[in-house]
Amino acid sequence: MSEMILEPVADWMVIKPTPLETMTKGGLFIPDSVQQKPKTGTVVAVGKDVKEAKEGNYVLFGKMAGIHINVEETEYLMMRENDVIAIVTKNPHLIKGRD
Repeated sequence: MSEMILEPVADWMVIKPTPLETMTKGGLFIPDSVQQKPKTGTVVAVGKDVKEAKEGNYVLFGKMAGIHINVEETEYLMMRENDVIAIVTKNPHLIKGRD
């Protein structure tokens, strides 16, 4: 990733959502129209008032949390720290956000 051009203020954070799965385990393509919104991601920048989350943390958040933005064709979420439900501390590959 290139240098982050967004610098969040106060308790805002920039999160890179976990990429959505585009194929089932059986090899079927999942069209965009039925894919779930991401509910996990990696913190890439934090504002000065963020107390618990740190850059690099893998986090869980609600499906309606955050503001979707695109920077240089990369999708990010801007959200407040209180939109984060949990920080994943071990085995993030085991966590998949689902409805």
